[in-house]
Amino acid sequence: MLSQRILGLFILVALLAGCTALPDTPPTGIPEQSTPEQGAEPEAPPQAMPAEISLVERAFAEESDQPPYEIDARWPNLAGDAAFAVTFNAELDQRVDAGLSDFKAVVAERGDSPEFEVLSTLALDYEVTYLSDGLVSVYLIWDTYIAISAHPFPSSQALNFDAHQGRFINLGDLFAPEADPVSVILDRVEPELLRRDLGTTAGAAEQALEAREHWNLLPEGLRINFDVYEVGPYAAGPQFVFIPWADLAPYLKADSPFGGEPQAGFQPVHPAPEGRYGSNIMMMTI
Repeated sequence: MLSQRILGLFILVALLAGCTALPDTPPTGIPEQSTPEQGAEPEAPPQAMPAEISLVERAFAEESDQPPYEIDARWPNLAGDAAFAVTFNAELDQRVDAGLSDFKAVVAERGDSPEFEVLSTLALDYEVTYLSDGLVSVYLIWDTYIAISAHPFPSSQALNFDAHQGRFINLGDLFAPEADPVSVILDRVEPELLRRDLGTTAGAAEQALEAREHWNLLPEGLRINFDVYEVGPYAAGPQFVFIPWADLAPYLKADSPFGGEPQAGFQPVHPAPEGRYGSNIMMMTI
């Protein structure tokens, strides 16, 4: 029985960290957003981008007595109904819907047994690390607790969006074709993680980097994110390594918007919330 509980918890964390499922409907109680019809071709050229794009916050809260759980979720959308905003909002909303559905499914599997009468909780918050020149970088912070677990299970997702192109971007959009982004990043990240003496095993960072792209844009550089257990024990918490654009400049595309001097005094548009997963951010310049 205990092994089944543990297995269920790890499945939930894995789903939240890497879920890419795109459900057809938003979470119950969330106002539905307009989305392109299935099979419709993307508009070309995209609608003109306003001089300044802005974010609006969406929220969803739900409580249940049977099974007992609470959900408190906040996440960003782009304001307006331009094609690029529809694309961004649909992906964010669908990821949230997938995370909420996975949580409810695991809680429901507990059944009516008295031992599971302890409250299960799911909290979602976010950090906006970059919002400039049509580029948006968002860090979603999930904090999950399933009844009678030893501790909460935090996880996260990073999304980087180019409104000019109306699509989410990956490392291949930043790095020159001849560069190997994973190798370039690993050469800078792994020594720092080993220096922190977290109990990181050799190869753990490479495995995490190859498993998924989990990074955020900052005006000063690239932030590489690692969830708990990816490069260290639970007690070590999430890990973040910051790499300045100047250090990456030789490997970036010639037309990359990044480089030069960092923007002094930059503050995140929506910083990581205190007391949540993102509040333990440790960024190391290497």
